Amino acid sequence: DKGVCNHCGHQCSRKGKDVWHLDHKRPLIESNGDLDFWKLPNLQTLCQPCHFKKTGAEATERAAVRKKAKIKGDDESL
Repeated sequence: DKGVCNHCGHQCSRKGKDVWHLDHKRPLIESNGDLDFWKLPNLQTLCQPCHFKKTGAEATERAAVRKKAKIKGDDESL
């Protein structure tokens, strides 16, 4: 993909602040040791802003799932 962001199409550079980031389409935290997470179909190039935005959204989603599970667990113990 020659350093082009898969989300916004920005042409990233090889050096400096505008360098491209390697991203796992499905988050690495979900891999459970599955080596397929490191294969090309699960990898993409993102610019830094898109990578941070995607990673932040994924973290927010995981936190919401944990919170929902905790609330559900608290309700069951009553």
